[in-house]
Amino acid sequence: MSAPLISIITVVYNRCATLPITLDSVEGQTYKQVEYIIIDGGSTDGTLELLEQRKSEFSVLISEPDEGLYDAMNKGLDRATGDFCLFLNAGDAFYNNTSLTELVSPIKDYDTYYFGTAVMTDGKHIYRLNPRKPVQGNYQIGQGLPNHQASLFPRSFYASNRYDTDFKIAADDDFKIRAIRFCPVVHINVWVVIFELGGLSRDLSRFSRVSARYADTQRLISKHFLQDRGRKWAAVKFLLKSGGIYALQLITGYHWRYEYYFNKFEKIPEGEAAKFKSTFDR
Repeated sequence: MSAPLISIITVVYNRCATLPITLDSVEGQTYKQVEYIIIDGGSTDGTLELLEQRKSEFSVLISEPDEGLYDAMNKGLDRATGDFCLFLNAGDAFYNNTSLTELVSPIKDYDTYYFGTAVMTDGKHIYRLNPRKPVQGNYQIGQGLPNHQASLFPRSFYASNRYDTDFKIAADDDFKIRAIRFCPVVHINVWVVIFELGGLSRDLSRFSRVSARYADTQRLISKHFLQDRGRKWAAVKFLLKSGGIYALQLITGYHWRYEYYFNKFEKIPEGEAAKFKSTFDR
């Protein structure tokens, strides 16, 4: 089997300060069967000038206004031609220079959804997310999903699927659930990416963030779980529980959701974590 072509897609808007972290990481990968696509939302902070200076490092650059993050990600999918696609957000980085090689090497089937392990930081601590249980096509609500940036989506799936822009901050979860139900899923025990917690929700006010999470949780449950009687009660219980968590977060400002995540994370020893801190401190 020939080496698969990987379409790496980076969506960026006014991230001139952190985008070099991502560009350096992609450029430094030992795996070279890569199509690098950058979708810019019309940045005005010097991002475009930076990309012009480094235009030899990517295959496609689209810079135009969009209707939000997920619309921009769909534009990336529209232009991808790889056997698999991987999203690496502006400011994210591969775990090391061989991460993509290690993730791709075990691939045996171009119609399988492969994913690895992510490393995350909340600004104070560093964690790695390990799968709690095997992910299967009968995914249950609250079970835990693969990390988005550590995911290789096969062309057989992404060619006919797009992010649902009706979601505010959870279209990636919806996309992954659909992928899990569409094709076989395989976890590869490789550390793939390091990123800062928060993502899109970090740019919203507290009220907007909590409201968007709860609304998107309702939408996910309605879209994927209420049609199946066997899953309906579990979905309702999860919605009630998440409603309580989000209400407490709204009142206190405390990131209960992140603490819930951290219960499932493995904290990396300080000595081992030091090199990751330098990635975001430059």
